[in-house]
Amino acid sequence: MTLSYSLKDKVEPEDLKILGDGLTTHSAEVGFGAAWKDLAAFATDSNGGVRGGIAGNTGQGMLYIRLLWVHADERGKGLGRKLMAMAEAEGVKRGCSTAGVDTFSYQAPAFYPKLGYTQFGKVDGLGQNKDLSRFWFMKRIA
Repeated sequence: MTLSYSLKDKVEPEDLKILGDGLTTHSAEVGFGAAWKDLAAFATDSNGGVRGGIAGNTGQGMLYIRLLWVHADERGKGLGRKLMAMAEAEGVKRGCSTAGVDTFSYQAPAFYPKLGYTQFGKVDGLGQNKDLSRFWFMKRIA
């Protein structure tokens, strides 16, 4: 069998499904059959405008926060904290004992420790000017 290779700039939902299904099958074959399940929550204003939101997934006893965004006008008012609490509570309901998140130095590395997250990784020297850092955090939620 000859393999061919391709690189894409845009990942389609069906691409993610193929990869996810393959990983789920492998996980089941080695005794870890729980599939990952998506999670999202949004805060909207009275006009239906999104003022903040969180998205991630749960599986294998872990909640992973992939995206957290709060509109500039809402920052510092507790919305990010509320969204994190909602995601963590849902993670616990789904059987998760740990939550994980990553962020960049220009985003919110000081936010997560205030919520009880512990930094376990950091990479410096990223970005065009090599002045960007990426941080990884985790927290026991149950």
